[in-house]
Amino acid sequence: MLQRCGWLGVLTLSMGMLCLASEAAAQGGLLPDERTRETGRIEKGANFGPVLEAYGSFFTFDDQELVTPDTVYKVVFDTNSTTERGGMNPQINSAARFLNMHVGSGVPNENVHAAVVLYGPATHDALSNDAHQARFGVDNPNIPLIEALAEAGVPVYVCVQSANSLGIRPDEIEAPARMTLSGLTALVKLQADGYQRVY
Repeated sequence: MLQRCGWLGVLTLSMGMLCLASEAAAQGGLLPDERTRETGRIEKGANFGPVLEAYGSFFTFDDQELVTPDTVYKVVFDTNSTTERGGMNPQINSAARFLNMHVGSGVPNENVHAAVVLYGPATHDALSNDAHQARFGVDNPNIPLIEALAEAGVPVYVCVQSANSLGIRPDEIEAPARMTLSGLTALVKLQADGYQRVY
């Protein structure tokens, strides 16, 4: 195709792509060299922290409703899907966002609680780098996120039933992720403890 178009066609195509990039930047879009600490891109103006500095970006605004400092917020992230290999699981990152946006909006840290339950294909997101490399040819990008969540007091549970059905051995799961009898067991127990289930 490029041979038929000749150099003029290539030049026209290149100029068009440059215009699109400039237009995206003018409209607040991000160029490739403006990637954030998270896998992928977010819009300008998003915040990191105050709980996790490298994950869970969020936006703030004035006159927020339903955010009260005396409310205890407890949520369990029901996570049974994954993302493209080499990319961070956005559902796991949502736990970081949940902490950051509430504490960043004035809710005391002790009133914000989260947990993550991995089952089905998402079980792969708790694999050690060696096990992940053996299966998919890339390191597991979720390990630093799971470690950061654990340091912030957020447990990540892995379904033993899913692990076995996928041929994953217990020693292939990277700590601090925790093995549990089943995803269903974890979800029922956490909801009994007052956690609200979100997908």
